[in-house]
Amino acid sequence: MSEKSFKKETLVGTPSNDRSASPTEQADRKEWSSPDVERGQSTATQVETGWPTGWRPYAALTACFMLMFNSWGYVNAFGTFATLYHGQIIPGQGYLNINAIGGIEILCILGFSCITGRLVDASHQDKVLTVGTVFLTAGMFAQASVRGDLPSRAYNILVVTQGVLGGIGMSCFFVTSSQVAGTWFKAKKALALGIVACGASVGGAIYSTVLKYLELELGYMRAVLIIAAIMAATCIAIIFFAGPKPTTEKHPKFLWRIDTFWDKHALQNSAFVWFSAGFALMFMGFYPIFFALEPWATLSKLGWRGEVRPEELPRDTLATFALLAIMNATSFTGRPASATLSQYVARYRSGALHVHVVVNAIGTILVFCMWPFVITSKGAIAFVVLFGIFSGAIIGLPAASVAHIIGNHNDAGQKKLGQWVGMMYTMAAVPGLAGALICGKLADVYPNTFLPVMKFCGTSLAIATICMAIGAWYKYQNEKREVDLRPRMHGLESSSTTMVDQTG
Repeated sequence: MSEKSFKKETLVGTPSNDRSASPTEQADRKEWSSPDVERGQSTATQVETGWPTGWRPYAALTACFMLMFNSWGYVNAFGTFATLYHGQIIPGQGYLNINAIGGIEILCILGFSCITGRLVDASHQDKVLTVGTVFLTAGMFAQASVRGDLPSRAYNILVVTQGVLGGIGMSCFFVTSSQVAGTWFKAKKALALGIVACGASVGGAIYSTVLKYLELELGYMRAVLIIAAIMAATCIAIIFFAGPKPTTEKHPKFLWRIDTFWDKHALQNSAFVWFSAGFALMFMGFYPIFFALEPWATLSKLGWRGEVRPEELPRDTLATFALLAIMNATSFTGRPASATLSQYVARYRSGALHVHVVVNAIGTILVFCMWPFVITSKGAIAFVVLFGIFSGAIIGLPAASVAHIIGNHNDAGQKKLGQWVGMMYTMAAVPGLAGALICGKLADVYPNTFLPVMKFCGTSLAIATICMAIGAWYKYQNEKREVDLRPRMHGLESSSTTMVDQTG
């Protein structure tokens, strides 16, 4: 790679100034071509080195935690919803149709991410969160109208309420959570984002458990109404605290056009492109594992559904929803642990991206080498615990990995973190839906085994790991060449200064 082309990629694809460009494009180029950005340094006079003081940053961190609680936490609990749908609400539907509800939910969450991320970059998070609250709570309250005696009508209602309305509402939450938290914790960004990501673990464990017990005691309609009320109350409170740091600069030139939401500079960064490709493939095989866990445990007689455990099963056999709750709960450990590790390895020219590659590889090994060979209830518990820990790291590091690709102390670049994260998630939208549909179809075609589902999920994670590793290699090469380029750039600047002094 030539020095000129490398410099272009280091600047996140900054094009040269062109007099024919529009004023808005010239302003955008000026922002990305300042000397501080070229050196990958902060434009601030001082770089934060520790945790911030005062209550405001931690109130925002808690609010961002709850945003993940009410978005991906709800998605993580879909396996328990699917079990109720398959057994009671829409018993005539196969796994393909039921997985389609969760897949559409993921499609909407990810598909609108580039829009919500850009709006948050422009400090419109209050409007974004308000819209998200309206869509999510409206979908949840409407979902309570589902009746099991009208299965065809019930399925259509679930697609619209849980899939579309819920998905759009949650898309307003999770990108906002990472972007807002990142403005308050620049020096501890990876760890702060890891704490935020824990909200998905806690939400998945709580929502699946609450749904199961409330459904047994009060019925499906009242259970969903109570969950909807919890969501509405927490979402309204979040709006008042989930705001960025006041000193954060707004992203310039907010216009309703494609390049406002889709940054062409990002696609000129090889590390970002390869990581986004790996992330999309990871999504194709990741969430189907959560969707398939309960039906797999039931089919393998490693878990049970209903109110009481069947007598033929061993006493240590858990209910299927408990296995899903354990997987979600243990992922709580992996999220802050991986974030802390990312913060530590940053001392050695590494970061969240490199940690992401490692945990994704370990998750692949667990799916390929452990899950198919589980034959006892204790083995099932061991698998959900181990995979839960590493799944927390896998799904909790994407935003921190993008921040690492941009440069954690590159203030001009970090202003576009929400946009870049939104682009990454948007590119994973269709693969996320495709993975859910493919695994649902495999479960219908092979009703006596989940081995094809396991192979598909493992293969997707394996290819994703390779793509992420290539992205990490590009990140390392860019940093290495940048270090080599700085002395030469400094020499050119010194020569220019000397020539000016002599002519003057």
